[in-house]
Amino acid sequence: MIAKSNTGSGTWKSTVSLLSVTFLTRSSQNVALVTFPLLGAKLLSMRPGAIGLTVAGSGVIYSLVSLNLSSRLSGEALIWALALGLAFFGVGYGLFALAGTDVTYLLAAMAIGAGGGLSFPALMTLAGKTGPGGVERSVTRYTVSLSLSLLIGPLVESAVLALAGSSLRVAFWVFAPWPIVGLLAVAITAPSWRRSLDGEPDSQVAAFQLDGPADDTQDVRVLSYRGTFQQLRDHSFRTVLYSQLAFDVVFTSIVSFGALLGVTQDKIGIKSFTLIISAFYLVSFLIRLSIAVNSPISNKARLMKLSCGSSILGLVLCVLHGSDYLIVGMLVCGVGHGISYPLSLSLIAQDTPTEHLSSANAHLTGIVKITDIILPAGVGFVAQSIGYRGALSFVIIPAVLFSILALGLIGKVDKYLDIWLNRKI
Repeated sequence: MIAKSNTGSGTWKSTVSLLSVTFLTRSSQNVALVTFPLLGAKLLSMRPGAIGLTVAGSGVIYSLVSLNLSSRLSGEALIWALALGLAFFGVGYGLFALAGTDVTYLLAAMAIGAGGGLSFPALMTLAGKTGPGGVERSVTRYTVSLSLSLLIGPLVESAVLALAGSSLRVAFWVFAPWPIVGLLAVAITAPSWRRSLDGEPDSQVAAFQLDGPADDTQDVRVLSYRGTFQQLRDHSFRTVLYSQLAFDVVFTSIVSFGALLGVTQDKIGIKSFTLIISAFYLVSFLIRLSIAVNSPISNKARLMKLSCGSSILGLVLCVLHGSDYLIVGMLVCGVGHGISYPLSLSLIAQDTPTEHLSSANAHLTGIVKITDIILPAGVGFVAQSIGYRGALSFVIIPAVLFSILALGLIGKVDKYLDIWLNRKI
């Protein structure tokens, strides 16, 4: 058994700063993810397939950066990755505001993909390493901050659109400074975070040695990285991955094309749809707040079932004809959103040795974000033939399959995967 080092020893000052950076980063990023497909359709007259490919391209950059760079980072490098990610976000939002051609639009999407791949794995790891009160409480506070940011962002955008005559460009200009403010907060708080991360290599070596003598000449930063196949060998990691994928295929579809479905087929106004998005995140926020108050959660399996079930039911309701179904479906999906992410991070932090936590977080983020590559491109091209509602209906299939895997209802499949992965390494 590998012991974990003492994490979560950071001060409340550094925690508040981290949660503030999380708020500024995620609220602005989510507004961009929901709004830029609308910007492409309304202002650049792009077809659904082209919009889907752009979303997919952003996902490719996110996954490549997360899997090949962020997964190898530890210590102070996490702070630099977060800072660089925030800078990419600021550039991306500005490019969206200026976008007059498909090329500028594509560059903006690539910039926010890189920003996400750098910043969110770093935030996930820093949340568990720099907060007081233990890992699970620190991670839960982080996810509550995420939910609050997702709730406030669409409300701010709705107000901006109301004041600016529904100008999507103005909305991007309003949110462009948010990651820059976050970057200033990182610069101010970095010394405190460094102190929280001090001694991490020594504790990692001590923990690693419990399983056998470590090579004194080996750089501990090498020990902190696990390849993708090595990570997938971990059964607990795969269970979390299946659960996260079960929700993320739904969430990615809603974020990428929910607004286009509501505006073009259900005739919901853009400002009204941003309020529906806020209601979705309000449900998520209340769920995560409840989890935070009651953490640590003992019966995580029951929560996983509720997350998977609500995600599938919500998507089914969203694709039925009528705006009322879309609204109710979004609210039901909010339950899955509220449970899935904090549950996944809690299980990862609980079951992963400290020296592998950064790598596990980055791999979870990077692999899950592969859905941002496959789904938007597929849904976009199918939507050109049968519309957004019909295309989104197909997403129910992978959501059900990943839910079945997560809940262990077809354990033989996972057993065969275990055998294959052990042969691979």
